[in-house]
Amino acid sequence: MRVQWSVALVALVALVLAGCARGGPAADPVTGPAPTPPSPSSVSTTPAPTAGGVLPTAITPVAPGAPSTIARTQIDDAAVPGGYREPATVDLAGTTVTLVRGGCDAVRAEVLEQDGTHVAVALVHTVTRLRACTPQAVAVPVSVTLAEPLGARALVLSEVRE
Repeated sequence: MRVQWSVALVALVALVLAGCARGGPAADPVTGPAPTPPSPSSVSTTPAPTAGGVLPTAITPVAPGAPSTIARTQIDDAAVPGGYREPATVDLAGTTVTLVRGGCDAVRAEVLEQDGTHVAVALVHTVTRLRACTPQAVAVPVSVTLAEPLGARALVLSEVRE
């Protein structure tokens, strides 16, 4: 009897090891074997019909890339106390400039002036708290929309407190 149990145990261990060595997913005794992923030749690349049953005829490509960082040499931050150290970006069209400002105040950006050589933007802080707060407490992204792309024009920043 002891020999039969030993043989059964060895057979069981061999089956378990054979299943592990196979490298594939093990069969679940309740749900059965794991599903096999479809082969590349069986995956359809035909677009699904729209709600009206019509196949799309053209796919509009998404513009590659992300907003571009504005060069530090293009930013005039002389009117910003302590300077402007955060990155400033412009969108792909060149007409939306995003700045980041830290602080505990509410912040917004306003275009003051724009011409062929520069764009003047004010970072307007509205004091909302009368308690101590470090300027690094919250990084707030603010954006302005320009009439024309920024291009090589200088970005002249100032800071206003209300």
